[in-house]
Amino acid sequence: MCSDFLIREMSVENCMYIANIAETYSLKNAKAAAQKFIRDNFLEFAESDQFLKLTFEQINELLIDDDLQLPSEIVAFQIAMKWLEFDQKRVKYAADLLSNIRFGTISAQDLVNYVQSVPRMMQDADCHKLLVDAMNYHLLPYRQNTLQSRRTRIRGGCRVLVTVGGRPGLTEKSLSRDILYRDPENGWSKLTEMPAKSFNQCVAVMDGFLYVAGGEDQNDARNQAKHAVSNFCRYDPRFNTWIHLANMTQKRTHFSLSVFNGLLFAVGGRNPEGSLASLECYVPATNQWQPK
Repeated sequence: MCSDFLIREMSVENCMYIANIAETYSLKNAKAAAQKFIRDNFLEFAESDQFLKLTFEQINELLIDDDLQLPSEIVAFQIAMKWLEFDQKRVKYAADLLSNIRFGTISAQDLVNYVQSVPRMMQDADCHKLLVDAMNYHLLPYRQNTLQSRRTRIRGGCRVLVTVGGRPGLTEKSLSRDILYRDPENGWSKLTEMPAKSFNQCVAVMDGFLYVAGGEDQNDARNQAKHAVSNFCRYDPRFNTWIHLANMTQKRTHFSLSVFNGLLFAVGGRNPEGSLASLECYVPATNQWQPK
């Protein structure tokens, strides 16, 4: 009954108070409800007086959370700085607290405009390293697979169905560069177009990136694979951007693209020379394809 009452009366002004009561008296349901309420309403909660009274352990636990609901990671950074700057005695927590900010998910431009401009990020060696690591991450796009960490993953991600390119009709004109995703609430939505039109391409997901390889760039009524291509590109869902990667060593369509042990393998398929029995492997760290 007590837990039900606390949950019913929960608001931005008293949610932390309820969380503390629930912790003290081992009210598991009330504690879980309070934590979820704070996560779901964190932006509004951060404007309350209760937010500034959080202990380091409490705000640290919140900023670690993958399910924290915020419009962007820049906002998470600004909220963390607000808590730190409220009391000079909190300076000693700066590096530990800011290590929970996913700086790798902030664009390079925003890092310069909103993070580098904060004096602490330049004056405190440990905080500055967080900024440098994020900038290096953006400067080395081909090595990002090996640099993935908690600080490069977005919060609150969800699984969606994605469609890539294709041939809705039988004319060259109808080849598509579209990439669309479908989520349960909003239906189908468009993302940034692929660099080139294609169909019969292969798609694979690895390290949080979507890879598109090969296929055909023109319709072939006889299905002879004479328009097969070796194109290869990568989509980054965090920034809704594409980059070109090294082309495959062979043009391929109607083939298989598989992920294994941090590598991509293109297997078989067809091209203008006929059916292929070859295998090649993409190594992200070097941005190269290697015959196998």
